[in-house]
Amino acid sequence: TLSATQEIVIHPLPQVVSVSGGSEYCVGDAVGDVLVNVAGTPDWTITFSLDGGTPTTLTASSSPISLGNSEGVYVVSGISDANCSNTASGTQTILIHPIPPAPTAGTDTTYCIGAELVAMTVTGGSGDFVWYSDETLTNPIGTGSTYMPTENSGSTIYYVSEQLDGCSGPTDNVTISFVSCDIIIPTAFTPDGDAVNDFWIIEDLDGVYPDNEVFVYNRWGNLLYSSEKGQYTSKPWDGTFDGNPMPVGSYYFIIATGLEKESLTGVVSIVLESGE
Repeated sequence: TLSATQEIVIHPLPQVVSVSGGSEYCVGDAVGDVLVNVAGTPDWTITFSLDGGTPTTLTASSSPISLGNSEGVYVVSGISDANCSNTASGTQTILIHPIPPAPTAGTDTTYCIGAELVAMTVTGGSGDFVWYSDETLTNPIGTGSTYMPTENSGSTIYYVSEQLDGCSGPTDNVTISFVSCDIIIPTAFTPDGDAVNDFWIIEDLDGVYPDNEVFVYNRWGNLLYSSEKGQYTSKPWDGTFDGNPMPVGSYYFIIATGLEKESLTGVVSIVLESGE
């Protein structure tokens, strides 16, 4: 009697257990790989495509298998191991967003303490604007294209950046300063040539308001005197117009301080001793 033995081995089909690693990033971030976890007998060969291109293969001896970290849509369609081949499915997407440019935070502004404040306005792209109180951007204080400064003695720097698709761009900043604007404006002076009180002296005007301009008018609105910006102290009004002494009376003045919405107005009188 003749007999024979035939061994039949049935190998399990290789499997793609999972496909992971897709995510969104910003330009400059460390980008993770798309990983394929597999089961079966090594070596494995994965068939996949990137952004709908021609399918390609990648062979590795250990799991998980990295498909790389280039931007795009990864579609896994097949797997084979040392023994068998099988279909597979799995999709992951790596998306890399650009960094928005630095916005324009606005103009540095100086206010008198107690003055009416104007909101800072930032311009830039189509993203969201975030305001910070520190250069390291660890303390956000507001969002939106405008932000109202807080009155603090001295100067405060506000930082703002644009955020788009989860990515923060470089910052711009604006400095808001508050100064004490207490000055004494004399209501009269005596330009009689006796070297005493001959000029309309406004103490500390140029120091408190470095960009001041002073204008003096008669009662008909004619301009009699104007100063150079920030230079009033060097040439204060002497009570004349075109070298001619003005008569005793009251004259209207405007002091443009150079600050946001701040002008000082009033009346100054020329007073002379009786008989002069």
